[in-house]
Amino acid sequence: MTSVVDLMGSVKNINDPNMVKVLVNNNGEGIPFPRSVVPFYSDRTPADWPVEAYNRHVRIDAYKTSVLKQLASKS
Repeated sequence: MTSVVDLMGSVKNINDPNMVKVLVNNNGEGIPFPRSVVPFYSDRTPADWPVEAYNRHVRIDAYKTSVLKQLASKS
């Protein structure tokens, strides 16, 4: 199973609850997919948040047939 991640691009997008954010761990895996601002820099104004620190989830999912069968069997 895979999903697409892209750079957030602007401070406006960081604060948009319709933009799903993605944190990526050291293995390149997406860990939580929040709509709230994560990470939140309490010591800076939003205009000073480092835009490059934010990724957005692009809703394109790809599944192997075996994964789809496994997911379908659980419902």
